[in-house]
Amino acid sequence: MDLEDLGIEEVVEIKKWAPQQVNEFLKKKSEELFLIKEDLDIIKTNRIAGQDFLLLTEEKLMQDGMKLGPAMTIAALVEKLKSEEEGAERQAKKARTDDAESESDKDLVADAFKYKFVNSQNFVANFHSHIKFCLSKCHEDDSYSPYIALIQSSGYGKSRLIAEIAQDVYVLYVCFRLPMSTGYPPRSSIASKILEEMTFAKVSWFETFLECTVAALGRMIQDSLTPSECWEMQMDPSKEKRFWTGVTTDLQHALDASPPKMESIPKQLYITSEAPTLKFMLCLDEARILTTTIHKTKERSLFRIIRRALQNIGWKNFMCVMLDTADCLSNFVSAEERDPSLRLPTTKPLKLLPPFIDVSTIDALFMGQVENPTDRFFLGRALWTALLKSGLSIGRAVETAKRKLLGGTVTTNLQSILSTAKTVDEQLAMAIAIMSVLISVDISPQPHLSHLLVSSHMATCISIKEDRSQMLVMYPSEPILAEAAFRLIDSDATLVKVLQLFATSFQCEFVDAGYRGELVARLILIIAWRKCVQKSWGKDRLYTRELSLKEFLSALFEYTPDSGLLARLFRRGAAAILKFNQLGVDLLIPLKRRNAQFTYVTISVKNRDVSWGDAHYTKDSTYKMKPQYIFRGMDLATMPSFPHLCFYWSLRDKMEGFHRPEWMKQDESDCLLTGTICLSFS
Repeated sequence: MDLEDLGIEEVVEIKKWAPQQVNEFLKKKSEELFLIKEDLDIIKTNRIAGQDFLLLTEEKLMQDGMKLGPAMTIAALVEKLKSEEEGAERQAKKARTDDAESESDKDLVADAFKYKFVNSQNFVANFHSHIKFCLSKCHEDDSYSPYIALIQSSGYGKSRLIAEIAQDVYVLYVCFRLPMSTGYPPRSSIASKILEEMTFAKVSWFETFLECTVAALGRMIQDSLTPSECWEMQMDPSKEKRFWTGVTTDLQHALDASPPKMESIPKQLYITSEAPTLKFMLCLDEARILTTTIHKTKERSLFRIIRRALQNIGWKNFMCVMLDTADCLSNFVSAEERDPSLRLPTTKPLKLLPPFIDVSTIDALFMGQVENPTDRFFLGRALWTALLKSGLSIGRAVETAKRKLLGGTVTTNLQSILSTAKTVDEQLAMAIAIMSVLISVDISPQPHLSHLLVSSHMATCISIKEDRSQMLVMYPSEPILAEAAFRLIDSDATLVKVLQLFATSFQCEFVDAGYRGELVARLILIIAWRKCVQKSWGKDRLYTRELSLKEFLSALFEYTPDSGLLARLFRRGAAAILKFNQLGVDLLIPLKRRNAQFTYVTISVKNRDVSWGDAHYTKDSTYKMKPQYIFRGMDLATMPSFPHLCFYWSLRDKMEGFHRPEWMKQDESDCLLTGTICLSFS
C-alpha cells in the first residue's frame, strides 16, 4: 500500500507493525524511493519492527552500512510517517472532543429549553386570543384552512411557547429538525416517515395519518392522560418512540383496510353548540422542509398538501401551528399565486389565517443589575439568558451568536464565507445583518430580503402587512449580537469588505439610506470604539467592556500624520489639511532634502485679535509648535532632530510682517523652536 493509501486508523497503528510488515511496505515503495536490495536487506537483517522504524535516523542507518542517499530517503519517509501519525492522533483527539462538545451542547440546549418560563407582556394570552379569532373564522367559513404560522427569528422561544400552551391544551408535536442537530426539542422519530411516505403516497395520506394520531391520543385521554403529561410523554425519547410506533401500526391498518372508528376520535374535535375553543393542537416544528419537499407525482410541496388536508378534515376545535423562522409558511404572496390548484373552478376556495409573530421575550429572563460588562450578554432574546444560565461559556455563546448572524454557518471566517456565498443577496444579507446590529439601519420591507434576514440572520419580525406582501424587520439592541458583529469585522480587510457590501445595499434599495450623515456618524463611532478596544485588548479579548471617556475620545478624534505621510504627500505634490482641532497646527507641507530624507513645514493659523504677549498666544507659538506636542503618539514626534520650519499665522493682528517676540528669543536655547516664525496680517 502507498503512504497516501494509509487510512488514519492504519497510520495510528504503525507502532504495532511487525518486521515483515515494515519490509513489505519498503519493498513496495522501493521503486519510488530508488531503494535497492542491499538497502532493504539492512532493514530486514536488523529485524526492524514498526516502533523501531519510527525511530530510524539517517545516522543510525549509515552506522549499519547504508549509503547516504537511501539513508536520507528512508529518514525523510520516517519523518513524514511520524507527522502523519501525529496529525491522525490530533484529528482523532479533536473528533473525540467534538463528540463530547456535541453531547455537551445537546445537554446545555435541553437545560436552556427547560429554563423557567417568563410570560413577559402577557404574550401567552395574546396567542390564545389569536387562536380564538382564527377558530371563529374557521367556524364561520369553511374556506379557511385551520392552520397558522408561528413566525419569528431564532432564539425568541417559539417552541418554548408551545410547551407552555401544552400545559393546558393537548398538543401533538412533530419536529422536523435535522438528524444531527443539537437543537431542542430533538427531531421526532416519526419525522422521516412523514417525509418519505408523503412524497409518494396518495394526497389523502396525511388526513388518514392525522386521524390515526388523534385516535391514539383519544384512547390515552380516556385513560386520564392530562395535557401536561401528553407533552412530557413526547419529550421522553422512549415514550415518544413507543407512541409513534403504535400510530404507525394503526396507520398501516387504516391504509390497508379502513380508517379508525369515529368513536375513538375525541368528541371535542367536533362542532358543538358553543363557540369553538381550542381543544387539540398539532404542532409542526422546523416546518420549512415541508415547503421544499415535493410530491413525486403531484408536483406540489408537502406543505400545500397538508394545508389542503387540514381544510378537508373539518375539525372545529382543532388548530395546526407551523413553527419556523421562514416566512414562506405564511405565504407572503397572495394565495392564488402560491397555489395553482386554487385556479380550478371545481376546487374549494382556500383562505389563509393571519400568522402569529408576537413572541415578546426581549430581556424577559434577566431582571438583575448589570454589575459587569459581560452581564449585558444576558439581555436580548430569551435564548442568550437560557444558554448562559445553563452553563454555556461566554466564549461559546459569542461563537454561537456569530454563526447565527451569518446564517448558521459551521465556520465563522467571514472572508471565506463571503467568497463562497452562492448569491450576491446572501453576501448583502450578511453585511446588512452585521451593520444593523451595530448601527441600527432602516431595512426595506420587501419580502425577499425580509424573509432572508429573519430566517437566517437573526432579524426580528415586527409587523406583517395584511395582504402579506411586505414584512417589517429590525435588529433591537442585543449586546451579545453586537459582540459577535465586532468579532466578525475584527480585521481591517473584513471591515472594508463589509462596508463595501453595505454601501451596495443602498444601491439595491435593500437599506433606506435616509439621513446619510447620521449613518456615517454612527459608523465613525463604531469604528472608533473598535480601534480603541483593539489598542488595549483585555485578557478576554471582548469588545463589550468599559473604557474611559479619555480613551474613547482619543480613538475618536486623534489622527496625527506620520513619516510615511510625508513621502505620500510629496509623491502627489500635495500638502495636508489636518483634521479639525488637530493639536498645534492646521497645515502640513512636505519637503524633500538633498539626502532624500523628508522634512516638513507646519502652519498654525489663528484668526483672533489679541495683543502680542498674550499668555495663550505665547504658548501657542512656542510649546504647542513642538513636534513632540503636535505629533505625539506618532513617529514624527520621536524622529532624530532634523531641520523643519514652523509658521504661526495670526490673521487679525495689529502688527504686520514677520516677528520674533521677546519670549521666543528667550527660548532660543530650545533647538526645536529655532525654526519657528510668527507672521501676522493686519
